[in-house]
Amino acid sequence: RRRWMDEGMSDSEYALNQSIEGFNELVDNMLAPTVHRVRCSRPLNNDINILGVENVVISDLTRNEAVKDEKLLHTKLESIIDSGSYIWWLNERWIVLSEEHNAVPSHRTFMIRKCEINANILINGEKYSYPVYAYNMTLYSDGLKELVNLSVSSAKYSIMIAENGITNTLDVGSRFII
Repeated sequence: RRRWMDEGMSDSEYALNQSIEGFNELVDNMLAPTVHRVRCSRPLNNDINILGVENVVISDLTRNEAVKDEKLLHTKLESIIDSGSYIWWLNERWIVLSEEHNAVPSHRTFMIRKCEINANILINGEKYSYPVYAYNMTLYSDGLKELVNLSVSSAKYSIMIAENGITNTLDVGSRFII
């Protein structure tokens, strides 16, 4: 008889517990070059400067060298990092996007994207600044319309920003000047 059967665990429960322990050991002891210590913000918090520090695994989403601003973030199950958090890794700000579902739920996996600009939001005379991920949705254009004596912005951008009490006041379709 297997030892874990005496403890009331099935084979699959035992395997899941072993996977969780293995991932936690990897992260806690920084046993791989993909394990990094990052500063992070809590999701749904208006002040993104309230930071925690965690060890996480960061891996490439694809082997394509052209895609360098998208990564996968792997965290422990009890991590404070969630969709809408920001992490600071390699002196860059990254926004934590959607959570991926793992076949073996031994850890949590998120898609992250590098934030290269800040959005400044003015509400009731107070200015708030948040890192955002923005990408051009205008195909085959640089986003400028040339008139006779004037260049006018004509690009459509999609902007990803963390959700909190301040950013929730923005409406879909709000206009930004970047």
